[in-house]
Amino acid sequence: MPAHKANQYAAKNKGFDSALNIKCKESDKEEWKEAADYVGRNLTDWVNARLNEALIEHCRQVREDYFKGKDE
Repeated sequence: MPAHKANQYAAKNKGFDSALNIKCKESDKEEWKEAADYVGRNLTDWVNARLNEALIEHCRQVREDYFKGKDE
């Protein structure tokens, strides 16, 4: 049996070394795809960017909450 050939149409690994599978509503996924298309990105890149932005905002808020009242 010949060796399995790689799918030439498969998305290339852009430095990602892990995968995250999530459950979501089909309607949400379609909206995310539309948003990604609108800014010229693929869904993977767009979701990664949104998650990283959410993490940065979360950390900023936690830090802000932690230091609130420390100057009093």
